[in-house]
Amino acid sequence: EGEQALKGDILVIAAAALYAGSNVIEEKLLNNKSSVEVLAMLGLFGAVINGVQIVCLERHELASLRWDAAILMPLLGFVLALFAFYSLVPVFLQRRGAAALNLSLLTSDVMTAGARAAWFDGFDSQKAEMRFALALVLVSVGLLFFYSAESTTDQMRSTSRCPSGEDPSHIYHPLAFSRDNNSGHEDAVDEGADT
Repeated sequence: EGEQALKGDILVIAAAALYAGSNVIEEKLLNNKSSVEVLAMLGLFGAVINGVQIVCLERHELASLRWDAAILMPLLGFVLALFAFYSLVPVFLQRRGAAALNLSLLTSDVMTAGARAAWFDGFDSQKAEMRFALALVLVSVGLLFFYSAESTTDQMRSTSRCPSGEDPSHIYHPLAFSRDNNSGHEDAVDEGADT
């Protein structure tokens, strides 16, 4: 309550912002690198950072665990679910982008609410149900606006060309630059300098 709740809210907002930022950075990296290389580096640095966090923050809890099937099986299921999720994230980022991924992840609350209603006796009060319903409507409307704007942008890309005849996709999507696009512009600058 009070100060602890505010601290928790701040930590959740900071974590969500950092996660969304990491998805945007991953999308940018996927424009220049292969998905295998990006996933390998994500796994390597993630393992190092999480290893340091466990040693610093949770070593006592880890040492006190009984490593039996009741602990290992849910942990294994969690690891496999994360492996499957993060193996598919690069595909989603390349096709739809980080904004679509971050917005789509908000809909996971629907599954959480369904599980809460089915297995955990639902919501504590009608006020909580109404807040959830409002949040669900706002997320759904946000997704609809995003995907309708994205389809409009796709139409603009397919029907318009720059005066030089280039594909104008970089105008509508700032992360769509590839090394080929950049090198083409550099070559044009170099040719202009030679004359």
